Amino acid sequence: MLKIKDAKPLYTGLFVTADKYKEDEADEYGIIKYFKGELKEYQKVFRVGPYVKNVKEGDYVKINFGRYTKYKYGENDLRSEMPTKNEKIVVIPDVTINGEKYLHIDENDAIMVITDSEEVDMPGIELLENHGLIL
Repeated sequence: MLKIKDAKPLYTGLFVTADKYKEDEADEYGIIKYFKGELKEYQKVFRVGPYVKNVKEGDYVKINFGRYTKYKYGENDLRSEMPTKNEKIVVIPDVTINGEKYLHIDENDAIMVITDSEEVDMPGIELLENHGLIL
């Protein structure tokens, strides 16, 4: 087994945190928008590849999970024909560096870079010291 102490993605790759929701998050009407254990759509950039132009380490980016969303059961799996719902799941390559898990995405999968933000009093959103924007 190889214990990675540090690494850098190639080309336009990014390593971003793999923060997940710690509990269900509901909107002001009580409708659950985010479920416990789901990946947060905003992640902090840990490392950038040599050809990344618009993102730097420490930035927060909103991720487009579309490319990484797949059905739980494949098209040739008998369970996909069952009357139960064939759930969509997010499958993103990851790497563990010094015991911390990071997602490996491409710069094109970052929808935007958060250039400025402020603390607002909304349910489900908080700003934690030294951790940035936590949704």
